[in-house]
Order: sequence, then C-alpha cells, then structure tokens
Amino acid sequence: MSRRDKTNFITTAQKTNVPKEMRDFVTVIILGDNYGYRMKSYGPTPLISINGKLLIEKQITAIKSTFINYEIIVCTGFDSNKISALLREKFSDHNIRMVENQIHLNSNCCEGSRLCINNTLNDKVIIIGGGADIVPQHLKLINLNETSIMVQKQSSDDNFEIGAIVPEDDKLDHLSFGINGLFWTEIMYLSDLKSINTFQKIISNTDYKNKLLFEAINVFANKHDVKVIVNDNKKIMKIDNLKILRKIMKI
Repeated sequence: MSRRDKTNFITTAQKTNVPKEMRDFVTVIILGDNYGYRMKSYGPTPLISINGKLLIEKQITAIKSTFINYEIIVCTGFDSNKISALLREKFSDHNIRMVENQIHLNSNCCEGSRLCINNTLNDKVIIIGGGADIVPQHLKLINLNETSIMVQKQSSDDNFEIGAIVPEDDKLDHLSFGINGLFWTEIMYLSDLKSINTFQKIISNTDYKNKLLFEAINVFANKHDVKVIVNDNKKIMKIDNLKILRKIMKI
C-alpha cells in the first residue's frame, strides 16, 4: 500500500516508451544543504555552475527525463534563500519542495535525509548526494522493485571515496573508506514501506545526527537486503571541492 495518493502527482505527459515500473510515483531527495571544500564563495552545492548550467538544473532535468510520476524534495541549509529563489523562478511548474536543515553546520547527511524522508508519505524514495552530476541513464539503472545503492568502478576523476564490499550475490556487505574497486556514487533507493521505516528508524537515532549516510547504510544492510547496481554508463562525478570543479570546467 502506498504512503501517498499517487494519482495527484503526474507532472509530465505520458511517455509510451517508459517501462511500466518506471511509471510508479517516485520521491527523489537531493541533499544540497551545504557547500563543497574551499567552495563557500560559489554558494551551496546545488547552485554550482558547470559550463553555464546549475548542478540542480542538471539533476532535475535527469529526474524529469526518467520518471513520469515524481516529487522532488531538496534539502537546503547554507544559503537556503538562494536555492528557494532559483526553484521559484525556474521550476514553479514542477512538483518540488524544500526542506531546510537549520542545523546543517552542526549535522551531516543522515540528518538531512531524516528530515526529507519525514516530509513524504511515499513508499519509493531515491536519495541523491547534492554534488552528484547525474544524467537520465544513471537513474534508469534503478530497478524500482529492489532496494539498492549505485556504485561504479574506481576513477581518478569521479571523486568518490566510499568503497563497497559486494559478495557474489550482488548484495551489499558494507561500505567503507579505503576499499578499492567499486565506489558508492551517493545514490540510494528505498523500494517499499518496510525498507523506508527501517532506514528512517536508524537515522532518527540521535547518535546519527552527525554521521555520514554510508554509516547508516551499513547498519541498514544488516537488517535488509541492499542490491548493488554497477553504473557502466558515463561516470558520475561528485562535485564537492574546488579542484574537481576547476577540472570539470576545463573539460
């Protein structure tokens, strides 16, 4: 049973070439409540400009191109009013809302995720790191019937640091720093009410207010199967420091 009446959230025209399972109502959370390392002068992560297009514009375009029924929840914090102004100006016709993490300077992505999950009644939730430069091909890899995370092979350019231990059954064992091979792209999908409730309970613990999301995922993976999806498409880039931004702008 859905946690929300999905019939009220059709935001794009029906696309006959979209698989049936991709027509389900999906909540996409974008964690954009902070700024990158040495990038405070560039503003919050969602407003980073990459060759004339804001990162959040690229993310919203990818979401709109992939799903028919969707809502987007943007977690804001640093310079929240600027993100709000941008969304009102350019995306007033989209089903988008903001959730402000007012303690973003004293918390981490578990807190932002908790606030956003608490703000939806839906039973299909995608969580995306605010710095992830995604395209539709990445989102189309997600099977909406399976709780999952997305990983990709190591690259000197993608800037992801959390490696994944994946047994032969393609189910996540755990995530950790210092593991080479497959790196978590900061994309997670919760496929049903049970998985959402389990994850929500973990991140609602006050001990997780200052923890990184991968730490909560490790606890979650001990309670619930987490499918590992390998991104074989264009590499996802994580834009969260000045060095990476300058490199991308030269490409």
